[in-house]
Amino acid sequence: MASILPSEKENRRKFSLPLEEDIVDSPSPPPNPPPTSPIYGNKKAKEPKMPAVFAHRFRYFILILGCLCLTSVCSNMIALNFTLICMFHPAAESDPFVNLPLASENLTTTNEHGHPKYAYTQHEKSVLMWAVAIGSMAATFPLSVLYSKFGARYVFFTAGLVSAISTLLIPAGAEMGLSWFLALRVLQGIAYAADFAAIGVLCARWASLKQNGMFISILTCFSTISSSITNPVAGAPQF
Repeated sequence: MASILPSEKENRRKFSLPLEEDIVDSPSPPPNPPPTSPIYGNKKAKEPKMPAVFAHRFRYFILILGCLCLTSVCSNMIALNFTLICMFHPAAESDPFVNLPLASENLTTTNEHGHPKYAYTQHEKSVLMWAVAIGSMAATFPLSVLYSKFGARYVFFTAGLVSAISTLLIPAGAEMGLSWFLALRVLQGIAYAADFAAIGVLCARWASLKQNGMFISILTCFSTISSSITNPVAGAPQF
C-alpha cells in the first residue's frame, strides 16, 4: 500500500479524517443472551413455555370450594333450628301453660322408633339459640387477626374441623346435660365466625377487580344454600 505523504496527513487531520494507523479492528460483538422472562422463571430456556390451559381459571375452583366450605359450616350451625321446632314437652300436650321443669330433670323419652326424644322449655331453646351468637361475636375479631397473621388455609381448616367435631358430639352432649350442649353450641358459633373473614380473604386474594362483585355475591349465598339443604334433611322422617 502506498505511503501517505505528509501533506495528505495534514489534510486528513484538518478535515477530521481517520488515518490508516488510527484504524483498529474492533472485536466482534458478544452473542445475544438467551431470552429470559420473569413470568416463566427459566433463565436458561431459549423458548418460553406456554402457560397452562387452566392457569387463569383456578380461581373459579377456589370460589366453588370456598362456597361449599362456608355452606357446610353454616349447615352445622342451623341443623338444630328445625329440630327445635319439632320438639315438644310431654306435660304441655294437655296444658300448654303448665310450669315446665328443666330438661335436665330426666325428661328424656323415646319415640315409636326407639330413638331418644328430648324435652326442652322455651327458655332453654332460646339459650341454645343465642349460645351460637355469643360464640360468633366473641370470635369475630380474634379470627380476623389470625387470618391476617397465618392466612386462610390453616385458620379456616381449623374452624371447619371444630364445627364438624362439635356437631358430631351434640347428641352425646345433649344426653350428658344442657351445659355440655351449650358448650358445643358455643363452639359452633366460634367456627361460624370464620365464614365472614374467609369471604374477605377469598375476594382479596383470588378475585380480580372486574370479578370482585361476582365473588362476593356467590360467597354470600352460603346461608341461603345451607338453609335449602339442611332444613329438608333435618325435617326428613326417621326410620
